[in-house]
Amino acid sequence: MAPPLVTSHPPILERVSFSEQTYHGSCHCEAVTFTLIAPSVDELEITTCNCTYCTKRSSANIYFKDTTMLTWTKGSWDDLVPYTFNTKRAAHYFCPKCGTSVGSRLGDIIVINLRCIDEPRLDIDELKRRHFDGLNAFPRIDKPAASAIA
Repeated sequence: MAPPLVTSHPPILERVSFSEQTYHGSCHCEAVTFTLIAPSVDELEITTCNCTYCTKRSSANIYFKDTTMLTWTKGSWDDLVPYTFNTKRAAHYFCPKCGTSVGSRLGDIIVINLRCIDEPRLDIDELKRRHFDGLNAFPRIDKPAASAIA
């Protein structure tokens, strides 16, 4: 497999730019469930991110702005717990019951963790991928760099 393309900003899906497929997803305990309209499996591309948060949660994301692409079928963002850090521009949401990291919101950008997709089953390792350099796109301002600590 070819190495992933590295970008300085996450690729935002435009609904008119792909053949649509409906995916069904949930957190592990199914307290929240959703459907996602995204590219068909053969067109689907995940975005990995190297920011400090995504690295620890093993991100496999899809980014979009069109709110009609995501439909909550049980629960909603309100049933998830937001976590923010650093600039507080992004809210990362996880299930308070099972701890699954479902997605994030960054202003008008919606991020869904494709590892939460149940149907059709996705083999994340086989999907095309793009790498977003979130570590440098959002430098830490809430604590000094490691090199600055004596």
